[in-house]
Amino acid sequence: MTKTPPTEKVEPVKEQKYMLSEADYIKQRLDDQIKWYSKKSSNNKKQFYTVNILVITLSAFIPFLSGLKSLPLNAELTGFLGIVIAVVTGLSSLMKYQENWITYRKTGEELNHEKYMYVTKSEPYHEDENRFNLLVQRVEEILENEHKEWTSYVNKKGK
Repeated sequence: MTKTPPTEKVEPVKEQKYMLSEADYIKQRLDDQIKWYSKKSSNNKKQFYTVNILVITLSAFIPFLSGLKSLPLNAELTGFLGIVIAVVTGLSSLMKYQENWITYRKTGEELNHEKYMYVTKSEPYHEDENRFNLLVQRVEEILENEHKEWTSYVNKKGK
């Protein structure tokens, strides 16, 4: 005879209403996302330039050092610089600083564009009826598309 587990009484889930006012949506969602994408874009831009300046600088030292025959451990130092350059270049390629910088900047600019078109009541937000719904729909579509691109990249990278 098998013992059946006791059944738990499950309370029905109460529907939560999540409504944001126009001002709250712009502040809590749109402005927050614009700020996030701007920060991430700036960070990736800085990383991209830092890594590339390092690679260029270290690369310039290799011919200089190879010409200095009297320097002790010259061959070892030159080889070490080559290794550092390879590692930094590989990490840069892996981290995709330039691609992330451009993608985040593009998304942030698209969000800013929508915000300013909305605030100035420009096309497609020139009519008062459904302006806010249209803004939410377009902003969420921009965010969803960026998320899909990211998910596609992660899935492709994992294969």
